[in-house]
Amino acid sequence: MSNQYRPDFEKMVAERAAGLHQHILALPADQQAAFQSDPKALPAAIEAYARENRVPMLFGPAKMAQAAAALAAMPVPPRTLVEFGAYVGYSALRWVTLLEEVNKGGVGADVHVYTFELDPARAQIARDFAKAAGRASQITVLEGPGDVSLSKLVTDGVLPPGSVDVVFIDHWEPRYKPDLQLCESLGVLRVGSLIVADNTDYPGAPDYVAYVKNGGSGEPGAVKFETTSYDADSAPEPPQKRIGGGFGGPGRPGGGGFGGSPSKIVEVTKVVSLGS
Repeated sequence: MSNQYRPDFEKMVAERAAGLHQHILALPADQQAAFQSDPKALPAAIEAYARENRVPMLFGPAKMAQAAAALAAMPVPPRTLVEFGAYVGYSALRWVTLLEEVNKGGVGADVHVYTFELDPARAQIARDFAKAAGRASQITVLEGPGDVSLSKLVTDGVLPPGSVDVVFIDHWEPRYKPDLQLCESLGVLRVGSLIVADNTDYPGAPDYVAYVKNGGSGEPGAVKFETTSYDADSAPEPPQKRIGGGFGGPGRPGGGGFGGSPSKIVEVTKVVSLGS
């Protein structure tokens, strides 16, 4: 998740994440019980608060719809997803449900999301939300830099070669390309793995986009990619779900999020060859 919008952005992000956390944990017992029984209840509660309180940096419904279509079309249904940029764990909750749906296994299916968050407070929020939703056994939140966390999972044998079906990149744009290249060098990708990247248009990740559009490094034996840019405004979502109440400004269409970001593009990249 990038904090490059303006100098006070990080302070605002921390305050609104904390406000969201307090709100969710203070909801009445019957609603807390619903979070455990209905996999979409907690994400819906987060969305409602985010729209009302202009919480930024959430991978909103319109973008998720584009990603969901891409995952549903995978010949081998994905079970394991790695996420760079947990923020408050909202997208991790959505990803787990989506993985269950594409595997047609229902709640509790053998799927897992490993999500990385640099900020300790937000990592704890993500853990609390996973627990509140009854997803603690399916969502692992690792605190610290994403490259360090991924390397540890590989070293510890948690992620063996070719075990990552989907990578979601949504943290700091200058890290997009290096972290994708780390996935390549660690050997966690397989033919058919997807890499879903947010905010490649705004704030922008031009080196990452150029890299995947060129098919990768082009070096002998390297991983080869094919990529498609999807516009979230073309997703089959009601327009009101694509209205953000931006930080310091009125709501505006675009992006599928809740904080008014003008980002619209979801870059979906497929591994077509491991090059070896």
